[in-house]
Amino acid sequence: MLHVRLSAAVAIVVAAFFSGCGEAGNSAKRSVLDFVECDSIALSDLLRCDSTRSVAFEDTDSLWVTNPPILRINDRYMASCQPFGPHRGVWLYAADGRYLGEVGRIGRGPDEYLFPMDILFDPTGDTLFVEDKGRKEMLAYTLSDRRMRNSYKFPFHSKCVAIDSRSGDFVWYVSSSNSNRETYETVVRTTRDGKVVAQGSPVEQLDSYSGMWQTLTLFHDTPEGMMAHHQFQPELFVVSDGSRQVMTLRFENHSFAPESFDWSRKGFRERISTSPYVQYYDVFQTSGLLYVRFCAGGKTYAGVYDKVRKQGCYCAEESIADDLGIGCVPRVKGVWDDRFYCTVTPEFSDCCMAPAVVWFE
Repeated sequence: MLHVRLSAAVAIVVAAFFSGCGEAGNSAKRSVLDFVECDSIALSDLLRCDSTRSVAFEDTDSLWVTNPPILRINDRYMASCQPFGPHRGVWLYAADGRYLGEVGRIGRGPDEYLFPMDILFDPTGDTLFVEDKGRKEMLAYTLSDRRMRNSYKFPFHSKCVAIDSRSGDFVWYVSSSNSNRETYETVVRTTRDGKVVAQGSPVEQLDSYSGMWQTLTLFHDTPEGMMAHHQFQPELFVVSDGSRQVMTLRFENHSFAPESFDWSRKGFRERISTSPYVQYYDVFQTSGLLYVRFCAGGKTYAGVYDKVRKQGCYCAEESIADDLGIGCVPRVKGVWDDRFYCTVTPEFSDCCMAPAVVWFE
């Protein structure tokens, strides 16, 4: 099962990456992933699949009023999280889509959270962590009864992105504009009580802005280990071994902001959002493919890189044909069992009768 390989990979990541994090850049092994732009493409060709498989979620309490931006999967459960709006919360499902109940609830009392920014399954135990941005705590809920058993204070202005499967340590993404007076590297590992164990990043973050919402997709697991990137820069850095490999994304007709861009001046976010440069991109990988989705010049693009053929293509979302009958051009949300998956709801797809997770096979 993939979950076993992923848990082991995270352990390798933390052991190897943090043991060899010296100065950034010079010692990294670099390669380029080239993408050619297509005028149009079918969804099956883009995602290299022949069919789809779906599991519908029970929706007895209308919990999926909007498409939840976060869905986590392990071998026994699926958990969804809605951080914002009147319907924010965390919900637990069995692997077959049966609704098991709410995990915690909105509030300031026991078992409660203010802003559930993210959720993470603990690979070391029967626990789901809810990252409460409002209380600045990681809340640990036991999956069997959905009760909170412990909480851990945030050590700094940050985003928890992974859990070390061997030690149970948290791995954090720390903004370069963090609120502490101390300066941290982008990637930091701490014990659960907040003690810094190690830190380091092979790619320097150029911008001083780092929105917490965008950090949800800055890190992802692969069959070989963990990868990370910064919001507005082309480098993906692999941290699964001591080689400190860095892969650079290069798109035929869309470039990233150069180092001469005024990264630190006030109003950076507004300037780059109206620029033609690639920004706010998501990356997910299977053993053979790398999927990327990005915004540039007011449009959204999606592409895939074939690792075996060493070829990549991308296309504007408006020119992607839904030949798989999903009812929309879906946004890939993650990888499970070495397949990309997305979520669909009746609100966004005219082909589904209930909220569902869809795998591309």
